[in-house]
Amino acid sequence: MSPAPGVRHQRASFRLHVALEAAARAVGAPVEILEGVNVVLPSGLAVPDLVVADAGATAEDPVSVDVDAVQLVVELVSPGNSTMDRKVKPMLYAEAAIPHFWRLEFDPAPMLVVHELRGGR
Repeated sequence: MSPAPGVRHQRASFRLHVALEAAARAVGAPVEILEGVNVVLPSGLAVPDLVVADAGATAEDPVSVDVDAVQLVVELVSPGNSTMDRKVKPMLYAEAAIPHFWRLEFDPAPMLVVHELRGGR
């Protein structure tokens, strides 16, 4: 069993979730913000820190969310997963045609890196 992420990670995830939820509600977007949910990619299973998915895709309480319903994935970089979050996951999410990928860096200072899928890249 892996240890839970640190307090800084948990705090940032919660706050980002709240901000995304408020933004979605403000514009009436039919999406749901989820934390640590299984996403079925063509290359296998991923569990992003945050997922913005079409609301209809989660209506029946599935075990996983189909990648076609995913609009945005967010990864919060921790020391133990930095290579995966910076190098591997962006490629996997692009291959899966997820339109938006955000990576929250903590060190040396908080920074949000925003990726948008264009032409399959």
